Amino acid sequence: MVQGNLTDEKLGLEYYRRALEIYRENNVRSDALLLTILGNTGTEHLQKGDYAAAEPILGNAAKLARETNAGVGHTALLLSNHAGALKNLGRKDEATASYVEATTLLSDAFGEAHPETITTLTSLANHYQQIGDSARADETIRRAIAGAGEGLPEVHFITSYVHNVGGMILCEGGDTELGTELAQRSLAARRELLPADHWAISSGEGILGVCHTAAGDYELAESVLLKAYADLRRTRGDENELTLVNRQRLQDLYSVWGRPDDAVRYSSPAETLQ
Repeated sequence: MVQGNLTDEKLGLEYYRRALEIYRENNVRSDALLLTILGNTGTEHLQKGDYAAAEPILGNAAKLARETNAGVGHTALLLSNHAGALKNLGRKDEATASYVEATTLLSDAFGEAHPETITTLTSLANHYQQIGDSARADETIRRAIAGAGEGLPEVHFITSYVHNVGGMILCEGGDTELGTELAQRSLAARRELLPADHWAISSGEGILGVCHTAAGDYELAESVLLKAYADLRRTRGDENELTLVNRQRLQDLYSVWGRPDDAVRYSSPAETLQ
């Protein structure tokens, strides 16, 4: 897990593979340990953007969690992560059902100011936004923002996640004042919590760029988005989901700015953008 968080995902996955190999070679019988290994492995694939590899692992883990009464928190986390893989594989209805099941479990058991409830509400809000249900996205992210304000410190990665997604949803929905404030707070927290070249900082910069675009601050948006895109190409690769999303944000910026030649340039293959 530490290796994955330090962005050495290949080594992190090798450790997980070896852990599962040892578990099976020695006929260990511990549902909790197996769920931890499977859940972490699937999540590492998910964060790497390998959704095809993540989906069956997380689906099996969620099924095992239900069958063994693993507990609300663990089961909901696996359901939420499985939903993320399903969403990115285009299985939107299945993803929605899995997210809703997870948020309902957590909200009923722990309340809406609990970190796991807040995290899963944020993921559900992000999902709604991505499938075009902006009304449910707005309603759900405001629940998550309220919960974070009640239950979490300002400088906390979950808080930064809520504010990052909240900034995107609110800015895209027209509330650019609050959305920009949330995006700035998220980015400040990530810069305090993470190494300077961490992909999550670039992700936060991308959301702030969206807000500047929505507010009509095009020059500021350009400088922020160009940096985020260049950093993501370097740290995550040209075909990573976050890289592609930020490339699209540059296209969107130049389109509304009235610079069609630049918009077309960012619709070209990445290797032409040297």
